Amino acid sequence: MRASSTPDLNAMRDASLRMLRAIDVGLAPLLWRGASTVMRSSVSQAEFVQGIETTRAELGGLKTRRWMSIESHVIAEGAGVPPGSYINTRFVARDAFGDDVQELLTFHLDDDQVWRVTGYIARRVNPKTVAAAVAPRASGASRWSPGYDHLALEKRFPGLTFSASGMTASQPRER
Repeated sequence: MRASSTPDLNAMRDASLRMLRAIDVGLAPLLWRGASTVMRSSVSQAEFVQGIETTRAELGGLKTRRWMSIESHVIAEGAGVPPGSYINTRFVARDAFGDDVQELLTFHLDDDQVWRVTGYIARRVNPKTVAAAVAPRASGASRWSPGYDHLALEKRFPGLTFSASGMTASQPRER
């Protein structure tokens, strides 16, 4: 997703939801291929896909999903992760066993001014953990709460662009 000086948080939420739905149907390899170099330099495609498949198998599939929050962070040099602008989108889903699952999809603003995925985490949580995840923080982070058929995939997942190099978020096309 092309960046502006202030990211469109609705667009980031919507792009995240489309990417999570793509993961739901087994398209994690495309997500990795379109990911930030920050992620691709630290984890192989096989490790990324295997991690998602293992996690999803343990959860027995996700039945519902609700958006919880979006946070933006600017990370300084020396913080233990590559410096730059990051956005975390957080969702709570219900797994096949009726347990709540927190999903976190993280984006990095790459040098070409495109927001790209840098990570995905899904883990079971209890209700207190979910409430804490959307509570205001004093840290200064901004938060806003409340072989593929590429053309067929783009029709099925509007707002995602699929290519041989992977999957990226894009502004939905006017119809």
